[in-house]
Amino acid sequence: MPSSFGRGQRGPLRHFALFTACVLGGWLAACSSPSASPAPASPPAPEAPKARTCEEGDGAACFEEALKAERDTSPEKSFTRPAVLYARACNKGHHAEACFRVATLSAEPGGKLHDLGRAREFGKKGCELSHAPSCALVATQYLEVNEASRNEERAAEFARKACDGGSASGCATLGVMKLQGQGMEPDQASGVKLLERACAGGAAAGCFELSGLYTLGRGVEQDEQRAHLLKQQACDGGHGRACFELGMASAGGSPDVKRDEAKAAALFEKSCALKLPEGCLSLAEALLKGTGVPADAARAATLFAALCDSGEAAGSCGALGDLYMKGHGVARDVERARALKKKACDGDSRDYCTSR
Repeated sequence: MPSSFGRGQRGPLRHFALFTACVLGGWLAACSSPSASPAPASPPAPEAPKARTCEEGDGAACFEEALKAERDTSPEKSFTRPAVLYARACNKGHHAEACFRVATLSAEPGGKLHDLGRAREFGKKGCELSHAPSCALVATQYLEVNEASRNEERAAEFARKACDGGSASGCATLGVMKLQGQGMEPDQASGVKLLERACAGGAAAGCFELSGLYTLGRGVEQDEQRAHLLKQQACDGGHGRACFELGMASAGGSPDVKRDEAKAAALFEKSCALKLPEGCLSLAEALLKGTGVPADAARAATLFAALCDSGEAAGSCGALGDLYMKGHGVARDVERARALKKKACDGDSRDYCTSR
């Protein structure tokens, strides 16, 4: 009699055997009926939210557009567009760095966007957003000598906020104010500590002011060598007056500084590049005489002209007038020479009043 589990078995026991084999072998899914319904498809992933644009008030987008506009080097570059975009990023997007950039552009002396009121307005907005450099900028704005709204108490308030927020330049401003008793009681020891903190933090102004203290022995032990090193550190950090004073020291020589006309000219060049009028004037004089640099009367005339137009360096108009009178570095023009000497006389250069 053939076995019930024989090869030809097609009854219920064979179906049961197949089912049991599937379960025991972990093949239940593989053994499912071909007619089983497929698993439901996964729902589509939600679309990423669309980034907002500057026009929609996104501060970061406006800031990026402003950076691009500021870096533009094409002849069609707009000088106002970066400031407009930074202002939008500040006002609509509450972008602190953008507020600071508007303030900086507006505070630049002789700049196309020079507006101290606007500089202070946007500096305050940046400060309100806890941007320490903005607070430091506002402090200096309140100390502007020619500003009718000069306010030493407010300057001290913003300088303190800046310093507490980590701004080395804010600490430098506050240190000088403490030394001089501006907007507060004078405190020499505290002022020195603040300047040391500022210099260590990379504020060139802090190093420069500290060098003056070591030169005079005020609040610290007098140390000419330390003063010179601090002034060099300030110059390396981009302090124009520090470079100029080092240049004057090299031009004149002293027991502590070797006379070096070439080094002096290089330092005047650097201070001029840092927009210090006295540095540009000294560089022009060196170029005119060929002192420490190859003589270049044409470039000297260009520097004298820029200084004369700005009104920031006494004697520059008269010096330019001399060049036009002689035709040295420029085409001879007696009429223009006389006009320049008159301008010098009407200003602060009385030496030119008798040579018109």
